[in-house]
Amino acid sequence: MDRKELIRKSKENQKKIAWSLAGGLLFCVLMGLGWRAYQQAEAHKQALKAAVLQLKDEQTQYHRSQGLMTSESLHDQETPLGLVSVLTDQAGQALPDLERLQTDRIKSLAKEKDVDLVTFTYQSQETSLANVKDVKLLEKHYRKTKTSYELLNDESPSLAQLYLKKDGTRFTLDDFLANKDNFVTAVSEKLSASGWTESDIKASVEQIRKESATLPIALTAHSILLPLGSKSTSVEMAFSEIYESIQADLLAGEARVAYDAYVAEKAAREAQEAYEAALRARGPNPVATGKVVALTFDDGPDPNTTRQLQKILRQNNVRATFFILGQKVAGNEALLCELRDEGHQLANHSWSHPDLTKLTPEQVHAEVANTQQAILNATGTLPTILRPPYGASNARVAQAAGLPIVNWTVDTLDWQSRNPVAILNQVKAQVHSGAVILMHDIHQTSVDAVQSVIDYLKAEGYSFVTVNELYGY
Repeated sequence: MDRKELIRKSKENQKKIAWSLAGGLLFCVLMGLGWRAYQQAEAHKQALKAAVLQLKDEQTQYHRSQGLMTSESLHDQETPLGLVSVLTDQAGQALPDLERLQTDRIKSLAKEKDVDLVTFTYQSQETSLANVKDVKLLEKHYRKTKTSYELLNDESPSLAQLYLKKDGTRFTLDDFLANKDNFVTAVSEKLSASGWTESDIKASVEQIRKESATLPIALTAHSILLPLGSKSTSVEMAFSEIYESIQADLLAGEARVAYDAYVAEKAAREAQEAYEAALRARGPNPVATGKVVALTFDDGPDPNTTRQLQKILRQNNVRATFFILGQKVAGNEALLCELRDEGHQLANHSWSHPDLTKLTPEQVHAEVANTQQAILNATGTLPTILRPPYGASNARVAQAAGLPIVNWTVDTLDWQSRNPVAILNQVKAQVHSGAVILMHDIHQTSVDAVQSVIDYLKAEGYSFVTVNELYGY
């Protein structure tokens, strides 16, 4: 091989080596760039993951600040990603349907190319009811950037609304009602006045009875709205239209103020009506005059509390009127005779304390006559007046009873408050000359209040008489 050939081959080898070195170098550069791109992609991925976790933590903290108990989870099997939030109660039980509602919504957004992440957040606010929150489920959309998520919609659409009790469970119409029958009647009257057909009213009533635990209600400051009928027409019932049907203790704020005013007005009206009825019911004999009151005690006798009351009245030289249940006479004959001998009046309060307006005339007569006979047999005294249980009476009851009916003009609400101070305050607020004061000798708290009531009335210049002395029977 001559020298030229050697030089040519040497140059070819040098070219091959140069190309190999260049190729290797290029490969290294490409590998380096690829590795860097991979690292950047991983960094972006981790940053996006961290951004989601941060949103999750922020969402949890926000819900806690709202007084809500929730459980958050990331649904990353779908596109877009979904940060799902489920409400739980104090026992940790998830409220039904909310998770399915959110996952279905995530699937429905699959064709929204601009949406990479959807989150679900609850927003709560107080209502016109105590310990009941108005909770809305809000939906937010995000677009993915390299390292975070950018909020797309400032206005968050409301996906659902519900009401929650303090323990985290749903608040329903059943929780609101104290008397469903009264409520149904009030709604029926409202629908009838609004021109609904009889068939539509009947269907709505049936809907309330069957769906009261699930019917989606809405609350305003002074009313409740119900979706009724085949078209789910919203029917609004003002609280003032259904005071006798609802759990009034739930009312708060302005709604409670309005209810308290209603109760006060009702009590004043009933007291006035009772007073006027008592004036009309006066008997033929001379009546007590001056600044007098009649203390009356219902539902006894009780061998324990009535004995305590007897002692208090004796010590204060006060005579009262006892409206006696016939079924409680047996076993208390000696006590009733002592009350009679000490100048107290024994009167009729029916045999078993039913609402006489819901009985037949024959049943009313039996309730009264059997009690008359029991008291006569035990004491030799025949009652001359009747107080119907609950004060419930009408013309039919009066005719069947055959005795003058005497209710009260001052209701101490002792059966309700079970509080001696509250009982005294009712007396202070309502007492007047000629008042008939209602209390119950079967409640210890009522007996505990009697001494302070007597002391107050004496200090105000009142003297004490029986109902017969007050009304002339």
